[in-house]
Amino acid sequence: MDPKLYQAAICGDQSFFENLGDVDSFSLFQVIYGHKNSILHIAAKLGKIRTAEKIIAICPLLLHQTNSKGDSPLHIAARLGNFQMTQLLINCAKLVEVEVEKELLRMQNLDNDNALHEAVRNGHFEVVNLLIKEDPELSQFVNKAGDSSLFLAVDRKFYKIACLILEAAPMCSYKGRSSMNVLHAAIIRADKRLLFVVTEMVVSIIAMYLRIIFLYANQLLPAACKCLQIKQSYKFSFIGADFIIEVLKRCPSAIAEADKSGWIPLHYAAFMGNVEVVELLLQCDTSLAYVKNKEGMSALHISAEAGQNDVILMLIAKFPDISELLDNRGGTAVHVAAESGKSNAIKIFLSTPVLADLINHEDDDGNTPFHSAAIKGHYEVLQLLANDCRVDKGAINKGGFTVFDIIKSSTQLKQHKKAQILWKLKARGALRSLEQSEANRTRGEGQTEQTERKEPGRGVNKENEAKHVAILEKKDASHCIKKSGDVDLLVATIVAALTFAAALTMSAGYCTECKDQGMAVLNQKFGFRVYMVACSLAFGLSTASMFVHYGASRVEIEKDHIAGCSVQYALLFTEWSIYAMVLAFLSGISVVLTGLLGLATAIVTTFCFILGPLVYFLVTVSIRN
Repeated sequence: MDPKLYQAAICGDQSFFENLGDVDSFSLFQVIYGHKNSILHIAAKLGKIRTAEKIIAICPLLLHQTNSKGDSPLHIAARLGNFQMTQLLINCAKLVEVEVEKELLRMQNLDNDNALHEAVRNGHFEVVNLLIKEDPELSQFVNKAGDSSLFLAVDRKFYKIACLILEAAPMCSYKGRSSMNVLHAAIIRADKRLLFVVTEMVVSIIAMYLRIIFLYANQLLPAACKCLQIKQSYKFSFIGADFIIEVLKRCPSAIAEADKSGWIPLHYAAFMGNVEVVELLLQCDTSLAYVKNKEGMSALHISAEAGQNDVILMLIAKFPDISELLDNRGGTAVHVAAESGKSNAIKIFLSTPVLADLINHEDDDGNTPFHSAAIKGHYEVLQLLANDCRVDKGAINKGGFTVFDIIKSSTQLKQHKKAQILWKLKARGALRSLEQSEANRTRGEGQTEQTERKEPGRGVNKENEAKHVAILEKKDASHCIKKSGDVDLLVATIVAALTFAAALTMSAGYCTECKDQGMAVLNQKFGFRVYMVACSLAFGLSTASMFVHYGASRVEIEKDHIAGCSVQYALLFTEWSIYAMVLAFLSGISVVLTGLLGLATAIVTTFCFILGPLVYFLVTVSIRN
C-alpha cells in the first residue's frame, strides 16, 4: 500500500481522497502486507467516519472486501464497538447492495463469525442493538465452533445483551459448542456470591476470648455473643436465575438436551451445587432426575462426586428411589462419594435410612464403598465407614482383597501411618482375607536366610527386593517421626520454660507486711486466679508432651507406629498448652492493665492469635476443594 495513502487514512486527511483522481483510484484496492487490510479496514479500525465516507464514495466495492482472516470492515467496526462506523457501513451497504440484500450484514469470516458474533463477544450493547434491529435473522447463524450469538452472550455473562437478543429475535439459535445449548451456559456461568462465611471454629475461638477481653465490661458481652449466633454458615445468591427462567419459557426443549459428554443442564446445576436451579429444572420435568450421562451417572451421582450436600439432601428427599440408580461400573452414589473423598456426603448417606441396604452394595468389580475409599486413599471417609456397625468390614472384592488387605499393600503410605490405620481398622472389626493370609504364609516359608542377605539388583528375587524396600520405608518413616518430634519438643520446652517463669514471677510482687505474708499481692483478683490456672495448665501440658517424646525416642524402629501415635498425642498436648498460654496472657493483661489500654492490648493479642488458625483453616479448605 502507498505510504501516503496509509498516512492519509490514519490522519483522516479528507482532502487527500477528494483530490484523488480516477487514474489513481486503483491504489485504494491495495492491501497491507500481512493481514491484507484494505484502506477501508484501516479507516474502520481508527473510527475515521468522514474518511470512510470518501473512500466508499470513490470505491463502494471495498465494503465487501475481506482481509486474510475473512473480516470485512463491518467485522472490524463491530468488534471494536464503534457504533457510528457500524451504522455508516450498514447505510452505505443498503445503497450499493442490489443483487443480494443484506449481504454485508451476513458476511462470515473464516471462523464463520458474522458482525453480530463479534459485537456480542466483546460486549458492545449498542452495536448489538443496531445489528439485531437491522437483521433479526443474524441471531440464527452459528460459527465454526457451533456458537450462536445468544450462546456467546451468556458464555461471556452479558445477560443484558442476551435478553436483548431474546426480545428482538424470537427465532434465534440456542446452540453452542460441544453440543451444549444456552441453558447449559447459563447454569455454568451462574455466579455464587458469597455473602458471609463464619465457621464454627472461628466462632468458638472468638466466643472463648471475648469472655476474657470483656471481663470488666460485662454489659458488652451479651451484644457480642448475640452477633455470633449465626445459624447459617453459608448463604448464596445466584445471578442469572431470571434469564434461566426466560430461556425455559422460550426454549423448553433445551432442558433435556445433552452435550457431548451426555450432561444435561440438571447435571451441571447439581455439580455446581445450585439448589435453586435444580429445583426449578425438576419442577419443569421430574424425569430429569433419572437421566444419566455417558458414564451412567445421574444427578445424585454427580452431586455426590462434587460434594454438594444441599443438592444431595434435596434429591433424596424428593426422589428417594434415585439412590437405586447405578453407573456404568455398577456403582451407587455412595461409591462415588467414597471414591471422591467427600466425607460430608458419606455422613448424609449413612444417616439416611432408605440407603441402609446400599452401604455394602458391590459394584461390577465387587468393591463396596468401603473398598473404594481404601483404594483411593481417602482415610477420613474410611474412618467414617469403619465406625459404622452396618458396614461389612470383611467384604472381599473380586480380586480377593478386603479393605485391610488394600491398606496393607498400599505403597502411598508411610510405614508408621499404615500401621496406625491398620490398628484402628482391626480394632473396629476389619479382617484380612484368608487368601492373602495363606499367600503371605507361603511366601514366608519359601524364603531362606541366604536370599535375604542379597542386595536388590544383584540376582535378588522380587520378594526380597520388596522386603528391602519395606525396610527403607520404615527408616524413612522413623526419620519423619523424629523430625516432627524434634520441632514439637522444642516448642513444648519453650512453653514449659515460659510458663514456669511466669507463674513464679509476680508483676505486683508479694505481700511482706500483711497477714498473708509471702502471698501474691493480686491473689484475691479473679483474673489473677485465671492467670495462675492457665499457666499451670500450659506447664503441665507442655511437660506431658516432653515426657511422651522421651518415651517415643526409646521405641525400636520395628515399632515405629507406636512412636507415630505417641508423637500425635504429644502434638495435641503442645497445641493445648499454647492455647492455655495465650489465655494466661489475656487474663494477666485484664489484671495489670485497665481501661482502653488493656482492652486494646487484649483485642490485638486475640486477633493475632486467631489469625494463625484461621489462615490454616482457609488453606486446608481451599486444598480440599
